[in-house]
Amino acid sequence: MSLGRARAILAAVWMVMSIPLIVIIFLQTLNDNYEQWDTGFGWLIPLVFPVLSFMFATYTISETATDRVVLRSLHGFVLSTVASIFYLTLLYVVVLSMPREEEKLRFYIEHNMKPSSWYLGTVQGLVIALVGKFFLDHVPSQRKK
Repeated sequence: MSLGRARAILAAVWMVMSIPLIVIIFLQTLNDNYEQWDTGFGWLIPLVFPVLSFMFATYTISETATDRVVLRSLHGFVLSTVASIFYLTLLYVVVLSMPREEEKLRFYIEHNMKPSSWYLGTVQGLVIALVGKFFLDHVPSQRKK
């Protein structure tokens, strides 16, 4: 497998798993599940968009010669992919665990959803480190001698 293909697979995992989550939050916002319109996206955006932005910025710069290089070790790719899937699954658990009854929903948002961003943000930091290492591992240095 080439490095470019591995990067494309990891980016696809993020897109395929993030888009439905964004749609769910959007629909919940339209259905007035949150007291304030920005509650859902205020929780989701800091937890998903930094990684998506990083991948978009590094993946779309241009195709480089390193994209055609055979992946030396699958460990970084597998680890960053598994960590990404685990992390995104945690986000789904928080969102899909929301009760439907209004009173219980308000309690859940205040006592579960909002505080979850603290531990999810920590996990996200680890995932960004893994994804970043994988995406930038083969980028040549631009040092001039």
